[in-house]
Amino acid sequence: MSTITPYNKTTGLEYQGYNVIFLRMAGFKSPEWATFLQWKQAGYKVKRGSKGTHARTFVTVDKKKKTDSGYARLHFVLFNIEQVELVEVEA
Repeated sequence: MSTITPYNKTTGLEYQGYNVIFLRMAGFKSPEWATFLQWKQAGYKVKRGSKGTHARTFVTVDKKKKTDSGYARLHFVLFNIEQVELVEVEA
């Protein structure tokens, strides 16, 4: 398993906190991750039967929907580059 910090392949941003632990525990050699939609927009498709890895982040919310802390937890699912394949473009 790689010791490089897991990062988002499409944005280049490194994951932080518990997400690093979750992604490393998923057992993939590559540190490259992205969501289903991000892979699709980059020209890849997630292989059938692939299971995503759950991650979370906190985002600020507007004042009308503000929680006590002013943040809301956002859950998302990530797929490793080993779980995707490049979509062939027909000429």
